[in-house]
Amino acid sequence: LMGGFVVSGAVLAVWVEARFPRPAEAFADNPATRQFRRSLGTIVAVAFLLLLSGALVSANGAALACGQTFPVCNGGWLPNGGRLVFLQWLHRALIAVVGVLLFVLMRVALRRGARVPSALQWAMVALVAAYLSQGLVGSALVALNRPALLSTLHTALSNLFWLAAMVTFLLGQRLPVYIPDRVAKPLPRWRQVVGDYWVLTKPRVISLLL
Repeated sequence: LMGGFVVSGAVLAVWVEARFPRPAEAFADNPATRQFRRSLGTIVAVAFLLLLSGALVSANGAALACGQTFPVCNGGWLPNGGRLVFLQWLHRALIAVVGVLLFVLMRVALRRGARVPSALQWAMVALVAAYLSQGLVGSALVALNRPALLSTLHTALSNLFWLAAMVTFLLGQRLPVYIPDRVAKPLPRWRQVVGDYWVLTKPRVISLLL
């Protein structure tokens, strides 16, 4: 299964390379844009770990190790059993991590003044849709004691999620994305006064004054 993910990702990379050649103009290179591109790579890495943990869960028969409840594991938020319980809990923890990363990514992409090409926008929408669909099917899979149809659908959505993550990452590296840097808001007057007072009351400053 993981070999299939690797092969499909490699084929997809070749396709994106041919379909979206790098433009001649230089990319934006401000800190926020660089961080955005790095975050796309982080999502791909964590997505791969998520799929790897899912493959380990399936191979070890740990799909129901946390019982038929989701997202809690045997009634708690931390693993409270043996190796199989830990595998299932790790899989669920990675699901949560990917969800947080996607939320932050979408929030940054929607920042005022951001310029995200339409192809990348659609890729991100597909990625979020695949993530949510896979989560819903996964929770139903656990609740309904793993019916064969849902197991097949869950595997298919895993592949779709991986391909969407790869497309999003590759387009993010090849298209002219621009994310404006955050402008630091001025501190309220009272906080400036408190900060100045704190600086002046430091022992080193007092010794210099004396």
